[in-house]
Amino acid sequence: MPFWNPWHGCTKCSPGCAHCYVYRRDAQYGKDASVVTKTAAFNLPVRRDRSGHYKLKPGSGTVFTCFTSDFFHPAADAWRPEAWAMMRARSDLFFYFITKRPERIAAHLPDDWGGGWANVHICCTCENQEQADRRLPVFLALPLRHRSIIHEPMLEAIHIESYLAQYADVIERVACGGESGSSPDISDGTTSADTADTLAEAVTTEPEETLPADNLPDTDLSGYTFRIYSLDECSKFFYSDVLDGDVVNDAIYQSIMNVEERFGADVQCVIFGSGDGDFNGAINKIILAGDD
Repeated sequence: MPFWNPWHGCTKCSPGCAHCYVYRRDAQYGKDASVVTKTAAFNLPVRRDRSGHYKLKPGSGTVFTCFTSDFFHPAADAWRPEAWAMMRARSDLFFYFITKRPERIAAHLPDDWGGGWANVHICCTCENQEQADRRLPVFLALPLRHRSIIHEPMLEAIHIESYLAQYADVIERVACGGESGSSPDISDGTTSADTADTLAEAVTTEPEETLPADNLPDTDLSGYTFRIYSLDECSKFFYSDVLDGDVVNDAIYQSIMNVEERFGADVQCVIFGSGDGDFNGAINKIILAGDD
């Protein structure tokens, strides 16, 4: 389950943003989540491993995109065309993202969008009836190949029967859930019961784990490359540049991606095989030469 966050940060635009998990997590690190920045993982879909193959394999699963921002946030207008270009190039991957800004979609689709790309699924989230009635008429009229509606956090009873009746043939899924975090807001108690009959599927958000503070400064390294030199038999314990479905490997991969995104760094590993000669001597030469 790969994540691709080409930019990070967002500005709150409606009641559903009040307890945003990105703001909570960034606050733990003293980071201002309202500042939208391009991440070091920006080009992840087209990155290649040391064998020249794409890091994100076609069988990696749905690529959850821009989950620490909004893909259609105005601060990302300059970067979005290149992000679209990467999705176009990687038609073998399936990109899935959520927006609270459907009114910005039409003006920021690629020129060759047509009726939508087969490898892109766009969701619109509506946390209450007011936002549903404001966003859904715009969202449901857009030329999208794949679309879903999400009510999360679902702050009150939301009736979308009329939208489902009119657009049943273009809505793939409807999901609902509560606030995330250890102290979520509770709705008025009627939400699930009143809306259940209109939903294709209902999901529940699990309480979010609170991460211990590491007290590291909020630093942007502007794409600085950190190289780790390792013997081949040791590198698997701390580095991975590709998802392969193994729990440990994928956890290591995701932790590196988190570091790259948080600090704007590019983490690489230079592997020495058993037949490459004196490892310590090679490292000494690199250091003395000032190459790294």
